[in-house]
Order: sequence, then structure tokens, then C-alpha cells
Amino acid sequence: MTDDAAVARARAAVLGHFRWIDGHADTWGVLRSGDGLQAVVAGLAALVEPFRPDVVVGIESRGFVIAPAVANALGVGFAPVRKDGAMFPGPREELRSGKDYRGRRRTLSARRDLLGAGSRVVLVDDWIETGSQAMTAAELVETCGSEVVAVVVIVDEASASARDRLPALSGVLRSSELPPWDGADPSVVGTRASGITAVAGASATSEATRTFETSGAAGASELPGAAGVDPDDDVPGGPGWIIRGGDLRPVVVDLAAFRTGLHGDPLAHCLELLWTGDPAAALAALAPFDRTARVRALRADCLRDLGDVRAAVREYDVLVSETAGTSREAVMRQHRGKALLAAGDPALAIVDFTLAVELRRSGDPVLLASARQGLSVAVRRARSAATD
Repeated sequence: MTDDAAVARARAAVLGHFRWIDGHADTWGVLRSGDGLQAVVAGLAALVEPFRPDVVVGIESRGFVIAPAVANALGVGFAPVRKDGAMFPGPREELRSGKDYRGRRRTLSARRDLLGAGSRVVLVDDWIETGSQAMTAAELVETCGSEVVAVVVIVDEASASARDRLPALSGVLRSSELPPWDGADPSVVGTRASGITAVAGASATSEATRTFETSGAAGASELPGAAGVDPDDDVPGGPGWIIRGGDLRPVVVDLAAFRTGLHGDPLAHCLELLWTGDPAAALAALAPFDRTARVRALRADCLRDLGDVRAAVREYDVLVSETAGTSREAVMRQHRGKALLAAGDPALAIVDFTLAVELRRSGDPVLLASARQGLSVAVRRARSAATD
């Protein structure tokens, strides 16, 4: 079982220390802080441990820093994958990679004597995007007789083709969660490849991030999306149900109106069970349905209400990434914000709620009101945590 608390601390450390330098991702800076390095290594180790590796493999160069640290934390060995003809005596295999995020092809090499037959291997690196080097490294490892059972990274920006071709892939966080590159137009968020991938409303995320960096939790009350909203006020959700102030739980208040409003919705019974306070029954009722985004979101809400908040956050991490730039992004961010609040992480919840507010400004006023309510609750909890 994954140590979700360790992954959460690693995620917070990355978000707290990550910077862009001239449009390039500075993952070295994340490791400069002793606390940050310790948290990131522990979080990566928590993601690697369930795969029971015999050896951890790292690709030159950042992989040479973090993979041995993860191996040490788990009490297993480390084996390197070197690049482009570097000194590497001993029996080895070499392969030419596909193009990486900068369009380069690299020659990778691995030592056969360091990767025994049948060994379980987890590949650890700082970032994955095209996955060309990870796929080549995995092929090398298997040529040497070992089996790559997982790839674990700090930042996951993997392409769909890389995700299809690699074994189990997990990251401390998704690239879409990183703070924006402030050297560009504030409406864009940097990516490692180009420094400028557009994301609607990223200026709101930048504002929330900068507020916490410069003013702390008290400054969050200045966020315009939270102004004038009482976190204890209920917000109408739809026919027969509200979003309750304080804890942001949907609650059925008029069962007849609720059932009429959801007549014909195949998930109406599941929603009724969840919003009348029976998440276990709701989770069971969702089992026969195909795993659409909506069903997965409802399952995550059930897990949150049952106390498995980190599983809920992980599911919403995937859903936010999948819906980025679509009409569904706002609702997924809003629900992840609620899960983050349940996990005791109001600072990160504020970022999600702030962007949800921006995405909803030109839409349904009821949906905007619910996003502003969430932001107000997150701000209050962040301020309370700061004064404890």
C-alpha cells in the first residue's frame, strides 16, 4: 500500500520549490532544500515500494541523483543507464532512443552484469514527457534479462503514446499542476518542452500561488474570487439539493424534487445514496457502470467521504489532467479542491478553487457560486491552519 502522506508531502515540496528559469523547468532547485530533497525522495520511494523492486535504475543525469537516493531509502540496489558513449567499462548493451522533448536522439547504455536475470526493476527519473528515453531504457533493461515493472517520476507529463507503451507509470504530480512561467504572458503556463503551453485561467493559479508565497494564508483573503462570500452559507445545487456551507458536501433537502430533477439519469440512485449520507452503498451501486469520467469522479467522492482521501486525490489528479482545457476541467478541479481540503491541504485546494472560479466566470451563475463557496472555505481553513 502506498504511503499517501509521504506522496502528499513530496507534492507540496515540489510546488513550494519549483521554479522556471528562462522558460526551462528547474527541478534541481527542488532538491536544493534539505527538507525538499528529503520529502521528494520519501515520496518517490512511497510510489516505488509497492512494486517490490530488486533494483532501481536511473538515467543520466538527474536520474543519477534521485534514483540512488530512492534505492537507499528502500534498501535495494541501484543500476545506471548512461548516455552518449560515456565511460562505462564492463559488458553492456546500447540502444539509440527516439526523439526526446528537445528533438534529440540519445545513445543509452546499460551494464548486463548489473541487471541480473529475472530482477524486478523500477525506473526513477525527474520528468517524463515523450518517454523516448524511458522506453529505450526499459528495452535495454529487458535486453539485459531484467523486467521493468514500473516507471516513477517527480513530474508526469507523459504523452498518450508513452503511457501506452510503458509499464505502470506514476508521478508525484502532473505537469499541469505546476506554477506558471512568470516570464511569459500570465495566461500561459510553462512546460519543459517549450515554456509556453496555454491553459485557460492560468493567471488565477499564478495569483493564488504568489499570494501564498508572499503573504501566507492571511493574504489569501485578498483573492477576489473569495471576496464577500460567507463560507458557512449554503449554495443551491439543483432541484432538491444544496451544497452545504462549511464542509462543501452536496445534501438532498427535498427528495421528491431531487428525484424529479434527476429523472432519467442512470446515476440518479447512486447520487441519492451518496448525497443522503451513504457513500459505501453509493460506491457499491457504481460498480456495474463503465468507468466514464463522471463515474470515476463519483467513485472518488465516495472514497473521500469514506475517509480514503488520498485515493480520491489521486483519482482527481488523473481526471484533472485528462480534462484540462475542456468544459469539464472546472468541475474536476472543484472536486479535487474538496478532496484536498478533506486531506488537510487547503493551500493546494485554493489553487484549484481559484482556477475553477475563473473557468466558471462566463458560465452558469449557480456553478460560479459553488466554486466561490469552495474557495471561501479553503481560504478560511488555510488561515486557521496558519494560526494554530
